[in-house]
Amino acid sequence: MLTAEAISYTTAGARLIKDISLTVKPGEVLAIIGPNGAGKSTFLQLLSGALKPSAGQIMLEGQELARCSRQDYARRRAVMSQRVHIDFPFTAFEVVLLGRSPHLRGAGNDQAIALAAMQRAGVAELTMRIYATLSGGEQQRIQFARALTQIWRAEPARPRYLLLDEPVAGMDPAHQHSTLQIAGQFSRQQVGVVAVLHDLNLAAMYADRIAVFHQGALYRCGAPAAVLTGVLIKEVFRLDTTLQAHPSRNCCVVIPTPA
Repeated sequence: MLTAEAISYTTAGARLIKDISLTVKPGEVLAIIGPNGAGKSTFLQLLSGALKPSAGQIMLEGQELARCSRQDYARRRAVMSQRVHIDFPFTAFEVVLLGRSPHLRGAGNDQAIALAAMQRAGVAELTMRIYATLSGGEQQRIQFARALTQIWRAEPARPRYLLLDEPVAGMDPAHQHSTLQIAGQFSRQQVGVVAVLHDLNLAAMYADRIAVFHQGALYRCGAPAAVLTGVLIKEVFRLDTTLQAHPSRNCCVVIPTPA
């Protein structure tokens, strides 16, 4: 498990994360939702190791993350950031292949994994396109394939983690759903998935648990049905809503009803 134990993060005099304890379990999709500025992306950076907590600690399988080898952790967790700028004229395939950098295996094996990940993510037709010429949604899908490539398999088999910061931003509805479906499929292969999402309906549909962040603190965490209530959405998002049962899935549909 990947566990945040009472972590806080302060920078430039601002306390962005306030005493959050939260565990990511292999085999589940954990969605993080909350208003803009709630600390969601900062928390993901702390989990990834890109930032160090000002207080508290991150634990990986019972070991403090600060004591883990960076390369070993890179083999076990992949991060998909909101925006990735690449100035070099890399092809989409070369960007995806970067996900194999921590593994340093044989070139043929790494290329096969990258191609398989692109096929899985539905971007095989973009293989030879120059990354910078792709649309924003296509670039997001390439970054998703790169993240899958990084944790494609574990040798020896052990838990892995996929950290996704607004992974479906800029994607059309079909690709939003396919991306989260693939993340869910990976979760059933000893992968703990964390996805920062803004769409409450996507969180309701694809998450096993939802963590609600508000003003840098963990406001509530639990099953979607227990978390997504009209009262909570009003308190946290300042939005009036109507909740209805989804016609074909075991989840709710959040319908905004602003005054």
